[in-house]
Amino acid sequence: MSTPPTTAHENRDEEVVESGDGFPLGAMIGSRYRILGHIGRGGMGEIYRALHVVLRREVALKVIARRWAKRRVIRARFRAEVRRAASIIDDHVVQIYDAGALTDGRPYLVMELLLGDTLAARLEPRDALGLLETLEIALGIALGLRAAHRQGIVHRDVTPSNVMLVPDGDGWRPKLLDFGLAVDLGVRDDAPRLTAPGARVGTALYMAPEQIACARVSPRTDVYALGELTFEMLVGWPPFGGATAEAIYRRKREGRHPSFRTVRPELGAELAGLLDACLARDPEDRPDLERIIDQLVIARAWLRSSGRAAT
Repeated sequence: MSTPPTTAHENRDEEVVESGDGFPLGAMIGSRYRILGHIGRGGMGEIYRALHVVLRREVALKVIARRWAKRRVIRARFRAEVRRAASIIDDHVVQIYDAGALTDGRPYLVMELLLGDTLAARLEPRDALGLLETLEIALGIALGLRAAHRQGIVHRDVTPSNVMLVPDGDGWRPKLLDFGLAVDLGVRDDAPRLTAPGARVGTALYMAPEQIACARVSPRTDVYALGELTFEMLVGWPPFGGATAEAIYRRKREGRHPSFRTVRPELGAELAGLLDACLARDPEDRPDLERIIDQLVIARAWLRSSGRAAT
């Protein structure tokens, strides 16, 4: 089965020690954040582990890369990411604490430090996850998306790399990351655009057909990605694979994929049918998140009570 077919507020930093694009250990950002180490590299910049020297709280600090900071649209997109993510308060979405700008004008944001691993790393062996683990992770992602959608925000890039799995008791608490490609449905059509009209936005493996067609997105765009992630967790490979982006797009336009019940027969018929509907080509044929959440909760409870949690 494993074979593939707090609202942020702005601050201007006063004291910062820089070395190229990075910061040495002990560097101070905004006179409040001391750099403790480097975590990794994101799409537009570097992420550091830092300490709020007044509150004595460890945080993650993301700084836009110098090569991107010269582009006005990238700076605007970064600031928009801060505002969007800060508006979502939920246990399944990374929390934004603060934001500011370095003396050279590069923006940064301060967010919750998450100790764990990404769903991408969890799936790296290309092996299927247990059924209960899959349902719990899918439920957490769905709850995070519901919180975003209630704020009028569509993520548009729900991928394994943008889901953090934080240890929580005997399992994981999924947290949605990176709202850099998100869109606010409440923004007027005549508002300044951060994405060129007709541009494809997202990650090929997890883009919905309407993203491929550069058409209008909706909350059901994220439902499509949730269906793809759930399939990948259950099977070990995504439902629409391909050697190139165009091959993936073609398969998605055709809409043919193995049914959930075929690849995991132990799934109940109602939940399997609902997950199949998540991958419908037409957004109107996809279920809404409330119905998905209800069915995931029911299936999880049944697995726990039946003693089949490890399957």
